[in-house]
Amino acid sequence: AAAPEMRRPRGKLLAFVSGKGGSGATFLAANLGYAVAAECHKKVLLIDLNLQYGDASFFLTDKDNLMSVADVARQIERLDATFLASAAVDLLPNFALLAAPEDAERAVGVTAEQIERLLEVAVQNYDYVIVDIERSIDALAMKVLDRADLIYLVTEAMLPFVRDAKRLLHAFRQLGYRSEKIRLVVNRLEKDVG
Repeated sequence: AAAPEMRRPRGKLLAFVSGKGGSGATFLAANLGYAVAAECHKKVLLIDLNLQYGDASFFLTDKDNLMSVADVARQIERLDATFLASAAVDLLPNFALLAAPEDAERAVGVTAEQIERLLEVAVQNYDYVIVDIERSIDALAMKVLDRADLIYLVTEAMLPFVRDAKRLLHAFRQLGYRSEKIRLVVNRLEKDVG
C-alpha cells in the first residue's frame, strides 16, 4: 500500500495596503518578506499586485524582463507549483518575487478568478505569501483581502494619510473584516509630529 501523501500546511497570506500613496507599504512588505526568509528561514513569496504602479521589483532586484502577475494570469490553466516558481524571480533561496507588469496595459484583463487561483497555488507552496495591493478596493483586491490572514494598513502620522486610512478602515468594517485581522502600521513616525 502506498503511503498517504503528506500535504504541507497552508501558508499564511499577509496583505499590505497603503492608506495613501507613498506611505511605504511596498517598502515594508519587501523588507518583511526578506526578514522572514533570511532570519526565520521560511519560504516566502512576495506578489506585487499593484498592477498599475507596482514597484516592488525596484526595491528588490535589478533584473529586467521579469515574468509578471499578468503573464501568469494569461497562462492560469498552466499554473502549478513548478510554473509559479519559474515565473517568480529568486531573491534568496527561500524568497521570491512575482512582479507587477512593467507596462500597466499588460494587466488589462486580469480577473479576480485568476488571482484567486494564483493565491491558492501560492499558499499551498509557500510558508508566507505577502501581497502588496493597490489602495482601491476592487474585485482583485477583495480576493486578497478576503483570503488574507492579516491585513496591514500602512499610513503616516500626517492628517491626509490619517484621513485616508480612516476611510479604508471604515471600508474594511463595511466588508465585514474583523478588527483582529487588521493591523494599522504607522510608518516614518517622528517624535515631534503634531
